[in-house]
Amino acid sequence: MEKLSKIIELLPPDLLPKLADLIRVVISSFLTFLVTKYTLLKPNKQKIVEQQFNKVYLPLYRLTQQYLTPDSIPANFPIYFKKVEKLINNNYPLVYPKTIKLFNLLKSSCTDSKYNPYHLTNFESQITTDYEKMKRVLGYPTDSFWDFFKRLNPLNKFLYSIITILSVAALYFLVATVSALFSSDMLQIIENFFGLGLSGSIVYIFVYIARH
Repeated sequence: MEKLSKIIELLPPDLLPKLADLIRVVISSFLTFLVTKYTLLKPNKQKIVEQQFNKVYLPLYRLTQQYLTPDSIPANFPIYFKKVEKLINNNYPLVYPKTIKLFNLLKSSCTDSKYNPYHLTNFESQITTDYEKMKRVLGYPTDSFWDFFKRLNPLNKFLYSIITILSVAALYFLVATVSALFSSDMLQIIENFFGLGLSGSIVYIFVYIARH
């Protein structure tokens, strides 16, 4: 931080207010973009989630519960794969890419009476996770967040934990940046703005990984 402070001292004094104004504009524009995007897309997104739930993830969840019971694996795989493939093909635009990826991994790992328990667990966990998330979004009765978290596989638990921590950090840096703008402390403004950009970028990367 001492190096950053020295760099700021080297800047022309008349440049600092302009830099602070630029950061104000960037933050204000970004917040306006988020609010506008949320307001405009929420109704359409709600309809899509409802279609995903009714046409894909509710039937897929019930198929998984019906056919992949401990005493019927792997005997039920052929009919299960056939039904899931039909469900995916008939509703392809509504299916998450990660669902298709995990299903293909599970299917390719099965030969005769053998299968990969890791791919099976991952696929079942992902289906349950998406099913519960959509129930919560649509307002249906669902388990608590802690129950939802416990059902996640280890990788998703790690990803969700990191995303939550970094989201809190990004919110902190946003509030700190806005507060620093009122005090015109350029060092604090730049430090917090950098922290906001860094934490926000990492959150985006981890969210992308979790979805794919």
